[in-house]
Parts: sequence; structure tokens; C-alpha cells
Amino acid sequence: MNNVIRFLREREIVHFQRFGECLRLCKEKMDAKNVYLTNPAFDRPTPQARTTGMAKG
Repeated sequence: MNNVIRFLREREIVHFQRFGECLRLCKEKMDAKNVYLTNPAFDRPTPQARTTGMAKG
């Protein structure tokens, strides 16, 4: 019985490591495509948006 539990534990550790690696790779790929995170120009207003603002005063 001890060998069965040891085998299942080792297998679970390997699955956990693979899942963690896959999660890290997915996050890296998502961050590379995330224009909101990697493109600082995204938050800058366009010249048109500056001149057609709603605030008048």
C-alpha cells in the first residue's frame, strides 16, 4: 500500500509542475499580446479627443 501512495504522490507532483509551467507560458504569451500593458501610447488621448472634449468652462 505504501508504494501505491508513493507512486500517486510522485505523479501528482509531476502534474503540478507541468501545470505550473503551462500556466507560466500562457501568462507570458498573454502579456506579450496585451496592448494595454505593453503599449504606453494606448492611454494617451488622440488629438481629436482633446479638441472634442465634453468639458466646457
